[in-house]
Amino acid sequence: MSITNCQISIVGCLLLLFLPLAGKAQAPQCIYDESGRLVSSKHNIYDDRDRLAVAVVYDYSEKGVVENRQLISYDAQQRISKRMIYSADEVLLMEEAFKYDKFGNLVKRVQYLYDEGRQKIVETRRYRYSKDGKVLHCRYYLDGKLYLEEDGK
Repeated sequence: MSITNCQISIVGCLLLLFLPLAGKAQAPQCIYDESGRLVSSKHNIYDDRDRLAVAVVYDYSEKGVVENRQLISYDAQQRISKRMIYSADEVLLMEEAFKYDKFGNLVKRVQYLYDEGRQKIVETRRYRYSKDGKVLHCRYYLDGKLYLEEDGK
């Protein structure tokens, strides 16, 4: 696979126009397979302080048709704060939210899976860390019920 900058597609341009940002965009990064087919493209949008604010990622089929679109939001520290995945026909498939502690450690990740636009499954992971940043404990909840609990290694 190779990664290069590529031209923004018309669909990509139209979708990027609707993002509520006053920031700047750069040329998208594209990934091609061994045959030269476009596999995915990533369009980064920066805020007025040149910090990455949003990324839009398109995944393409072998025929070059958009299969899904990811909308990824970043916080002021450049960490992923939210990720949403839409089908080719713009139906929400998955949503993830991320929370961090004051040291930048991921302390909570919540994932919502959707079926035909309706929320189906909620998965939550909670993490606790030592002072030196190692995972001490992880809890995994499925639809609000404790499913798995692990101590760090």
